[in-house]
Amino acid sequence: MPVNWNFAEDVIRLGGVKGRTLSGSITSCDDGISKAEADRQTETTCSILTSLSNQPGIVLADEVGMGKTYVAMAAIASVLVETKGRPPVVVMTPPGLSSKWRAEWQQFKATCLTDPKKMEIFREKVVANPTDFFRAMGDRADRAHLIWINTSCFARGLQDPWIKLALCRIARSKTRMSSEARKKFYKWADVLVRMKSHHKVTPELIGHLMVYRCSTGVTV
Repeated sequence: MPVNWNFAEDVIRLGGVKGRTLSGSITSCDDGISKAEADRQTETTCSILTSLSNQPGIVLADEVGMGKTYVAMAAIASVLVETKGRPPVVVMTPPGLSSKWRAEWQQFKATCLTDPKKMEIFREKVVANPTDFFRAMGDRADRAHLIWINTSCFARGLQDPWIKLALCRIARSKTRMSSEARKKFYKWADVLVRMKSHHKVTPELIGHLMVYRCSTGVTV
């Protein structure tokens, strides 16, 4: 699905707002990166956001010390500002880097935003299993705008047939299907979750569960 996300230049200052510390206070010192380096990181972030308008993903493979993490966080912040966190932004990291990325995000907000309070409106949630993930993604008024998960999250829950069904439901919401293809999909989903012999799950019930209502109220 094409997107149109812009760099939030009025909110983000890669390289750091002059003299701002992790606590957000203003000091007389300036320990940020050079202007040339900040400009390069900004240009990279803009390029990423532009590329995502016509492709589903991008690989950022700069050398160590080139600011990949802050470039990624500038992209995250830009998308949050552009979309108001609907749908949520999901950040997936290896388990060993989860706490580091969240700490870096706090530092990014404190040092690289013209007004750190502009990010306070976005609710964050750390999820450890698929059930919590789907709850955080839900249509409730208090749902998360930024979700942190690690790469092992879904491995813990894929034996749960209802989690499998939820994944199928999300995939179904992004796919256009003919009536015949939809019937076949519902029948296949019933077999996939392997509940037929234990629960009275029919293709009709699967079809009902697969109905996806977007936050805009459109049913697909």
